[in-house]
Amino acid sequence: MNQLVQVRDGKVITNSIIVHETFGKRHDNVIRDIESLKKDLLNFEEMFNPTFEYDSYGRKRKIYEMTRDGWVLLVMGFTGSQALKFKLKYIEAFNSMESQLSRRQDGMVALPQDYKSALIALVEQVERSEQLAATVEEQKPKVEYHDSVLKRKGFITATNIAKDLGMSASALNSLLNEYGVQYKRSGCWYLYAKYDHFIETGIADYHINEWGQTLKWSEEGRKWIIDLLNRKRDEQKRMELDL
Repeated sequence: MNQLVQVRDGKVITNSIIVHETFGKRHDNVIRDIESLKKDLLNFEEMFNPTFEYDSYGRKRKIYEMTRDGWVLLVMGFTGSQALKFKLKYIEAFNSMESQLSRRQDGMVALPQDYKSALIALVEQVERSEQLAATVEEQKPKVEYHDSVLKRKGFITATNIAKDLGMSASALNSLLNEYGVQYKRSGCWYLYAKYDHFIETGIADYHINEWGQTLKWSEEGRKWIIDLLNRKRDEQKRMELDL
């Protein structure tokens, strides 16, 4: 069974697979229960994030990540002594992870209480420093690339961004659709409502030409897309490791 909760983008979350495994419910029923909440929750997307992972047979399956509030709404109807036991375990896990996250964010570090603990802490700190240095060196070309492209002006198409990523424009547009960024209507791509602010902030814009309307991206938008794809790739790797 996977760890009950984890930290993602500064938030403590769980997901529908772990709920299914913990409470012994069919995953399709968990998904059904989550989606039944959508019509009554104006802030559904703040609590539940649809994504996907691959099962042990390599088949792609839809899952939902959820915050503590989303989890509470989902499981409040689960009954029975076993359900109560697992609810308590979940609450303990949420509380523990949120407490650890809060201490990290506040810069609080537990001080070693003896020589052995201090030595272990020192070794761990050296290892973290070495890992950080290696990560910085590995990311240096990406940072330099991002800094250089952000200095350019004007808007570019998904085709230009796709070439940088070594994929087709069709593949990139499909991924952005799958990740809930854009949708297609009458042959044109439009941003979903949650990303409408991209137009106001200049991250993206709609351009009209003789062939119709085209969604274009600024260099900041290009960076945002690359970061999004990298983040989704890393999430997929973590999911595959958890299986």
